[in-house]
Amino acid sequence: SAGGTQQFTSTVVGSTNTAVTWTLSPMTGAGTISSSGLYTAPASVTTPQTVTITATSVASTSVKATATVTLKVTPTLSVATSGTPSTYGSTITFKATISSGPTGTLTFYDGGTSIGTGTISGTSTTFPTTSLGVGAHTITVGWLGNPSYNAVTSSAITQTVNKATPTLSVASSSNPSTYGGSVTFTATISSGPTGSVTFYDGGTSIGTGTISGTTATLATTSLAVGAHTITAGWLGNPNYNAVTSSAITQTVSLPAAPTPTFSPAAGNYPYESNFPVTISDANSSATIYYTTDGTNPLTSSTASVYTAPIPVTVYSSETLEAAAAVSGYANSAVATA
Repeated sequence: SAGGTQQFTSTVVGSTNTAVTWTLSPMTGAGTISSSGLYTAPASVTTPQTVTITATSVASTSVKATATVTLKVTPTLSVATSGTPSTYGSTITFKATISSGPTGTLTFYDGGTSIGTGTISGTSTTFPTTSLGVGAHTITVGWLGNPSYNAVTSSAITQTVNKATPTLSVASSSNPSTYGGSVTFTATISSGPTGSVTFYDGGTSIGTGTISGTTATLATTSLAVGAHTITAGWLGNPNYNAVTSSAITQTVSLPAAPTPTFSPAAGNYPYESNFPVTISDANSSATIYYTTDGTNPLTSSTASVYTAPIPVTVYSSETLEAAAAVSGYANSAVATA
């Protein structure tokens, strides 16, 4: 290597004069050798080369011995990132750049642990990864060397990986819904988070659902009549930030009272004076309102409360309308006969 030293020795036999002289080939750019055989490589080696060192007997200059030294080049090597900070789960591409000459593969390290390799193409290679956890990572790249070039490790860079923020939304299976009926809320979260999602009504938890794939569900029958502000929330983990969905409004309505029925039912009948028509409702607590002029019994000023069969003179078309009102229920649909 550049600036390195190596001590050489020689043994002269068959002469009492054991002194030798030391020479180098090539004469320039190959370093120096002292009279005692201490070889010093040049301070800078830019091209791999082989240096021949010759020891020549002083007693007989035809008596020589040689050795060789290979001067290796220490390449330059650096590593760069496609972006820092990055977000957990996203692709980060590291690029290593090495001076001309070395071939083969470069190894990328995170804190000294190999995270992958790349094949040198020209003077560079890349390594993409999505496996880095949240936090700061000390990234280096190394090359093992070969007979002409020394092994080398780059200076370190710091790759910071931040938590990812998932997306989260909530939807209703039925909106509006009926009081006492089941409503299923489904939360959809982007891929990665696990565990459970909590569902909220106006900020108060109404239950949880376990994430399966990218969804979690909660079925409930406990919502009161009225408008409810529903959100879903996930608490986060070491790799993902906590997240709360946008709100949806779930409207819960009273169930409708049963629709009244006429007896006899609507139809064509023979002439009869005071033909009796009865109106009944499945809810015995219902108050039944009716009209005989075809107007809406829930809003018309001509509506009456049904108490007894209605006498109808059958000689032409006549329209009866009826609807029921029950405490705790919405008004029924209007029945027509």
